[in-house]
Amino acid sequence: MDETVFVNGQRVHAKQRIHTGDEIVWPFMSMTLIEDDFIQVDSVSTVHTSLPVTKQPDSEMKK
Repeated sequence: MDETVFVNGQRVHAKQRIHTGDEIVWPFMSMTLIEDDFIQVDSVSTVHTSLPVTKQPDSEMKK
């Protein structure tokens, strides 16, 4: 399968490192690296994974 992938709005043509805050987008789905160990997955359809569903912790400033 040859999908068009974008990282932060730029088309990806080769492997590249992603960093906290980066958004990876391909048809009908996106993933954002919220923290080094926390991703957000958005899709137009249901996504089945073995990843646990989590809630992002409140920041100290919010408390």
